[in-house]
Amino acid sequence: MLILFIETVHSQTTTANIARRKLIPFGPEHGDATLVRGDDQISDPINIPIRFPFFNHKYDEIKIQINGMILFGNQSYQSLSYTPRRFPVDGIICVAPFWADVLTRDDSTGNIFYRQITDQSTLSELDQIVANAFPGQATHRFIWAYVVTWYEVPGYGLSSLYRNTFQAIITTNGINSFSIYNYDKLQWTVGSASSSVHAQAGFNAGDMKNYFLIDKSFTPQVVQLVDNSNIQFPGRFIFSISGDIADVECNTPDGLQVAPFRGPPEGGYEIRLYVVLQHSRILHV
Repeated sequence: MLILFIETVHSQTTTANIARRKLIPFGPEHGDATLVRGDDQISDPINIPIRFPFFNHKYDEIKIQINGMILFGNQSYQSLSYTPRRFPVDGIICVAPFWADVLTRDDSTGNIFYRQITDQSTLSELDQIVANAFPGQATHRFIWAYVVTWYEVPGYGLSSLYRNTFQAIITTNGINSFSIYNYDKLQWTVGSASSSVHAQAGFNAGDMKNYFLIDKSFTPQVVQLVDNSNIQFPGRFIFSISGDIADVECNTPDGLQVAPFRGPPEGGYEIRLYVVLQHSRILHV
């Protein structure tokens, strides 16, 4: 049995106020998984139910890296350095809210939480956050997001008195994608094994062309991200990470998004078809 739901998603502008909290809710009580404590940990591959657009490529697999990154693609990344490498870097495909050497192995406080977001309430909140930050950007309703929260994480070889709490969210409507970085507390910038190389914040497409470093990366002043912003919301940065966005029409290959695009061979699961429309029109199915 195959159940199809057709949804048309129209361009819309919201005047709703942004929720004033800096971090969206996280933790086990919100369904988060927890990364195993350790040193230079990387999660098992996480298959996601949508092809996530990231700088003109689409990815259906991500990994969570303890040292402040969400990684895209099926590369192992096992040799990834704990010391940040200045973007652009060939072959590392990531969003990096705070690439620095984290150590949670012997710590009972710090954790890295992560989960997929598909509930309409949280997706609607992300709609509002992005629409208010990009009033000139045609923002369609998001259909999927992923949130990773580095909570009270200590640095390698540093006093446990110094801890960082920050969050990265990636979200998409199937065509346009955004990353949201939320910085709640930054008390350290470099682990003791990183030769005084301070944290880097930004993103990197791995193609040596599409990348960005947030100002103050690689300096002690990167802790000031908790008070800085590119959207006039202290401690929050939002970036468009789709790549070149064309004027998509319904009959183009990218105009139709299927979620999930994979499922068990015996069937019996729901498929939703999302059509992104630039203008109001009637869709007959």
